[in-house]
Amino acid sequence: MFPSIRRGIRTLCSRRIYFFMMVVVPLGCTFFFLNLMNEGLPLKVPVGIVDMDHSSLSRRITRSLDATELIDIANDLESYNAAMTKVRGGELFGFFYIPSDFQEKALSGRTPTLSFYSNMSIFVPGTLSFKGFKTIAVTTSGGIVETSLTSSGLDEDIAESLIMPLVTDNHPIGNPWTNYNIYLSQSFLAGLIALLVMTV
Repeated sequence: MFPSIRRGIRTLCSRRIYFFMMVVVPLGCTFFFLNLMNEGLPLKVPVGIVDMDHSSLSRRITRSLDATELIDIANDLESYNAAMTKVRGGELFGFFYIPSDFQEKALSGRTPTLSFYSNMSIFVPGTLSFKGFKTIAVTTSGGIVETSLTSSGLDEDIAESLIMPLVTDNHPIGNPWTNYNIYLSQSFLAGLIALLVMTV
């Protein structure tokens, strides 16, 4: 076995390209992937909001969105066009649009629309901001229903139990931090090393 190892080492060191491709590049790639997203899940994706309603409900939605760990309301914009310009320019990964009749529709029992425009050409921030949007949309919807039920005379505790009859508790196994590095490195690093070996 030892003569075979010595022969392999001599072959590896016989040309600089062999040593570079089989030792330096894999070590560099390993360092790159281990440091890629070393903080785990990207948080506080910068997005904007276009609030045309300027009501107490729209301000509450804005505060709720900004309080989530996935979204950072970086800009309060005056129009759809201004927001779209910032998204196209790469300053924001998306924006929320609250129409002028949002609170009026919510309180009158009609269905209000909360719109979200996301830049999905950059997949991870676009997906994360959309995930935060969906969470707040469900919460806001529940809050509107609860307000409607209590205003019609139903007890607040009963209204809350009707909206959320089940409390969920999530326990991710194998990657409890939902760390992107954990599954990206396992997928990409092994394939990259195999590709380098075949190339050499």
